[in-house]
Amino acid sequence: MCQYLEIVAQIGEHQYLACCEHGAVHLGWYYGAFHLRPDDFRRVATLLEQSATPHWIELRGEGCGLIRQRNGCFQLWIGQAVLFLLEAELYQLVELVRAALPTLEQMLMENGGNSWSQPRLHSSQTKRPGDGTFSLN
Repeated sequence: MCQYLEIVAQIGEHQYLACCEHGAVHLGWYYGAFHLRPDDFRRVATLLEQSATPHWIELRGEGCGLIRQRNGCFQLWIGQAVLFLLEAELYQLVELVRAALPTLEQMLMENGGNSWSQPRLHSSQTKRPGDGTFSLN
């Protein structure tokens, strides 16, 4: 179980990207959290970047997918789990990933390219996962 997170990018208290002491990327979105290995996070980041192009209905990546629903909402699939997003939330998530990716890549390079380096914990940037969160491995 993860004890500490280094917040890398954050929109609000419950929307953040962080790295834990195990080297996993935590995508927190309200009361749920995805815990992703570096390669899995890169695949999701690539998929979200592709969503900036117009006129798509479904985007697929290895182990992830993004579907535009007829009602204008979106489904982000990561493994067997799904995150439902309004259009504005999708744009927020894309910007969150864009903001975090350079820092996460730097942490990866510092650790020889195999996994994210141990977080550089600072009291102002760390938090314990809150009660009510769940992870999808």
